[in-house]
Amino acid sequence: MLPLKRLALNMARLWTTLILLNLLPQLISAQQAADTSVIYLIHADTQVWELRDRSTVQIYTGNVLLYQDSVFMYADSAYIQDSIYLSAYGHVLIQHEDSVQVFADTLIYQGVTRNATLYGDIVLVNGGQKLYTNYLEYNLDDRIAHYTKGATLTDDETTLTSKSGHYEVDLDLAHFKDSVEVIGQDFYMRMDSMAYQTKDKIAYFLGPTLLQQQDKRIYCESGYYNVQEQVAEFSDHAQYEEGDRRAEADIIRYEKANYKVILDGEARIKEEGREAKGDHIEYLEDKEWFTIDGHGYYSDSSRTVAGETIFYDVKQDSFALPGRSTVASGSQHFTADRMRYSKAQGNGVAAGDVIWIDTTQQYVIESDSLSYGDKPARIEAIGLTRRPLLIAIVDGDSLFIKADSLRFTQVSETDTSKIMRAFHRVKMYKSDMQAVCDSLVYRESDSVFILYRQPILWADTSQFTADTIEMRLRNKKLDLIYLKQNAFIVNTTDEVFFNQIKGRTIQAHLTDNELDRMDIVGNAETIYYVQDDDKAYIGVNKAVCSRIRVFFGNNAVDRIRMYQDPSGQMTPMDLFDHEANQLEGFIWNEDKRPKNKSEL
Repeated sequence: MLPLKRLALNMARLWTTLILLNLLPQLISAQQAADTSVIYLIHADTQVWELRDRSTVQIYTGNVLLYQDSVFMYADSAYIQDSIYLSAYGHVLIQHEDSVQVFADTLIYQGVTRNATLYGDIVLVNGGQKLYTNYLEYNLDDRIAHYTKGATLTDDETTLTSKSGHYEVDLDLAHFKDSVEVIGQDFYMRMDSMAYQTKDKIAYFLGPTLLQQQDKRIYCESGYYNVQEQVAEFSDHAQYEEGDRRAEADIIRYEKANYKVILDGEARIKEEGREAKGDHIEYLEDKEWFTIDGHGYYSDSSRTVAGETIFYDVKQDSFALPGRSTVASGSQHFTADRMRYSKAQGNGVAAGDVIWIDTTQQYVIESDSLSYGDKPARIEAIGLTRRPLLIAIVDGDSLFIKADSLRFTQVSETDTSKIMRAFHRVKMYKSDMQAVCDSLVYRESDSVFILYRQPILWADTSQFTADTIEMRLRNKKLDLIYLKQNAFIVNTTDEVFFNQIKGRTIQAHLTDNELDRMDIVGNAETIYYVQDDDKAYIGVNKAVCSRIRVFFGNNAVDRIRMYQDPSGQMTPMDLFDHEANQLEGFIWNEDKRPKNKSEL
């Protein structure tokens, strides 16, 4: 490379000599009108003319200044054959009128083709750009420089090197090949081939390329990098690395000023414990914020999110899903038209055709809107245009519960079991059991349903009412029905005659979902219609005592036992006033009984 002192010396000598041009306008004018292939002498300290093999040789030494068609050439010594073949030595300088300069130790030049071959410490200067090499082929017409033995192009901020290439001066465009390296103020690139727009400082990747910037590494096989704007676009097997983060896409765009990484086409970002995929991903490095569009997918140690569009804030651990999406967190799965969640606030909201699934407990909630949170975990579903519906699997059959609102709450941070609460106008349907009440509670810990405020429960041909009704499940089968205060049971096979049981409390035990026995405690009363073997009614047994036990067979009363001062009598069917003798509080509520899921 040419030392700065040498460059300054040559420039001073050049401009001193060029002052002569102001004194020789007529000479220059005449030269321009002449043959443009001829090389003219303006100045030399000594001149010698020789005739060699029918060729004229001009030998100049000392401050040699030559001119050809708007280009000046300077050297310590020069040999010109037939006015068109030039060999120049020592402090060689080619000067174009627009200040493009080429410095070298030796110049071999052909005036007709205007091809120059330069040797030694070569510097091509074009504005703020300097090309350094030790061998250069340069055409003064098209002003394209070729090198094959290595070169360096620099603007004092960016340095580019390669083993071969060419520099198109008029287009401010350099092409680099073979072991290309680019060193900037805060980045480094290595590639096989590259084009570089020197004025705008844009590098175009023409083959496998590696860009390093601080702790970032980007690989591609085509694309560009705008050094001034610090904007890059990488394509063809584009890959991005930062720490343990890996990204790949059809196109990766990097905007340093905006701290933005954009991935287009089969985009994917993966790091320890986290992965994002989609058709388009934008990642804001300073905010650690993902925007995923088109077949969006996000997964971390806490959840998996899938939707058309996903906004995710890594710092706040919050996300927003404006379109239909699914979120899976542990055993819980949410699907809705739109969702959001904030870990800082510890809650989230899902709206629009919401479906919530607990895969462990086999629950499903369908609702218009659902809110959820954690520590402890909680779920609340409410209805705006339709009431929320809970679907649970009990004994291999679907249990449907509908209410104005449904809530699931984790008992505590140490007890992960949940309590379900249903509020207002509660309706329940199962193929072999139905119920209505104002509110309901279900405890996972002991598998108990509690129905409050005017509850009614139906099981096959029996109706149960009380102030409060408890239902206990064992192995997901109904095992016990406990009627608390003002307990009343009605049983009928024909809805004409009704067996009635009344007491302060009643416990009904079931086996394989069928009534097995029943214990009535406190002011127990019964009306029992006795049938013969042919199911014909033969009489009515009405009894009162403190405690009664009723045994069932095929969900019908089989026999009754009374304890503690029983009193009662059998009355023939035709002598019994059925309506007048109904127990106080008797109501047959078949019209309130849900017949199927659609009636909830």
